[in-house]
Amino acid sequence: MVEELVRKSKVVLYQGQFDMRCRMVANEAWVRTMKWEGIERFLSADGRAGGEVAGYVQKWGSLSFILVAGWSSCAC
Repeated sequence: MVEELVRKSKVVLYQGQFDMRCRMVANEAWVRTMKWEGIERFLSADGRAGGEVAGYVQKWGSLSFILVAGWSSCAC
């Protein structure tokens, strides 16, 4: 389902660094299993943000994954 959305529109996935219910590792794991023609380039995209670290962004094509540093409200 997410793969179809990524093919047709821009998709932003985000979560807080300290989310207990939606763990970063689990979300990264399911993103890695996506059947999307851009997944390899997305996974190799630079995920750093400039200046003071407020989080991390990984982006390629129409898919963006954002981790908000110091945040704990579940956003998934």
